[in-house]
Amino acid sequence: MKHSNKRLYLWLCASGVVLAILGGWVVTQEGAAHTHNGGTALKTMSMRSEHDATGLGVITRFELLATCEIALRSRNSFELRLMPQFSYGELLERCRTIAESIAQASPNFSLALAVAADAAGRQQDWHSMNRFLVASQKSGPNEQVIGRYRFRVAEENLTQLTPAAKHSYESDLRLQVVSKKSTPYIARRYASDEAFRERVAAVLSEMDHADIQRFIRTLRSMLPRAPQ
Repeated sequence: MKHSNKRLYLWLCASGVVLAILGGWVVTQEGAAHTHNGGTALKTMSMRSEHDATGLGVITRFELLATCEIALRSRNSFELRLMPQFSYGELLERCRTIAESIAQASPNFSLALAVAADAAGRQQDWHSMNRFLVASQKSGPNEQVIGRYRFRVAEENLTQLTPAAKHSYESDLRLQVVSKKSTPYIARRYASDEAFRERVAAVLSEMDHADIQRFIRTLRSMLPRAPQ
């Protein structure tokens, strides 16, 4: 009996040590992900390195990816010009590494795949861009905010899309048309961009009557009224 109690005691002690180590590691990983905060997305990314932790929690990783999404739009920013020690090429590589590492750990993390697609497209790595766009759309087909992000990436690189990526783009365009938040933007583009108008018309032709009518009402409300 005493021998059995001793084994139980040793097992509990060993389990406690393992849990303590694991807990410390988790705290370290989460804390490291929040260590670098430069006040702006660009400065925050410039303070990171390829070896910095991306965090373990979904919210932590989402915030890091959102920071990358903002920073990637800073190519011609005045802020970047004031940072000679940090190039836009370094930013692309850093954000792509972060996004790919998160996507590798969580293959269905739609935002990570979208950020990876954005960075790859800006590096003119068309094969990877298309692959990431398709994977992101499959993993998050109804995530409206991420769909708008993918839509923007695809629009900026429309001539480089593969048939599979074009299909994903059309699905995201359809998602934007039915979204109350995105419909005004789509309607403005529809009214001013003939090529875009043809793409929207193709998507509308396959949509429900109610969605088509709602889009038409939004479009009419945004067009200038004829003088009385």
